[in-house]
Amino acid sequence: MARLVPLILCLLLVTPASATIKLLVYDYPPLVQINRQAKPTGHAIDLVTPLFLQAGVQYQFVKLPLKRAIQQAAQHKNTCTFPVFRTQRREADFRWIGPISVNRFGLYSLAENNHQLVTLNDAKAHKIGVYAGSAVANYLTDNGFSTYETSSIAQGLQMLKHGRIEFWVADIQSIQQASSLVGEQQLTPSLSFYTSMSFMACNLSSDAQDLDALEAQLKTMYLTGQAQQLLHLSF
Repeated sequence: MARLVPLILCLLLVTPASATIKLLVYDYPPLVQINRQAKPTGHAIDLVTPLFLQAGVQYQFVKLPLKRAIQQAAQHKNTCTFPVFRTQRREADFRWIGPISVNRFGLYSLAENNHQLVTLNDAKAHKIGVYAGSAVANYLTDNGFSTYETSSIAQGLQMLKHGRIEFWVADIQSIQQASSLVGEQQLTPSLSFYTSMSFMACNLSSDAQDLDALEAQLKTMYLTGQAQQLLHLSF
């Protein structure tokens, strides 16, 4: 029996290994840029990677379209997805960590179209391309706009280039990269109309200690200015 005591004490002192959190990401430059073979890159990746390392939480990136990512994060333990816009309809479905970014959206068109908008309501007469599953897509649809959802930014920009839509909704941070995807034609800002913050949406059954550690570490990163620097924010 005496020989068993040291073994029992050792077992009691062992700390259970932290679960690996699956991070479901989708192509949304400049916050997240999906590369075929390499690890995802982008401003949000630059923030989330040191966030997990400094919080001591293991993670693994998995690439999925936004709608599937949100569904899987809601259904599977120790699964999160980002960047996700926090809306009333999603609020109770996730544990939210953030903000991961601050986004300002506008309506953009090809320069040759010469569309003039004074108010957002002026855009109701036009076809608007939006990223499927995004909060701004829900906002426009709920308010009676004619929206066409796409599964990727590249798809939406090709629709704009070929005249299938007249406006593309874009995060102002990403518009320079978006312009390069449509060739030599430049995107013209028509109206800025929507500001929101994006978050990391985590499954409610995920390890609470891990999520608490991430939340506390992110707060520290904002207080020290590290988060703002990584996200290229001016506030």
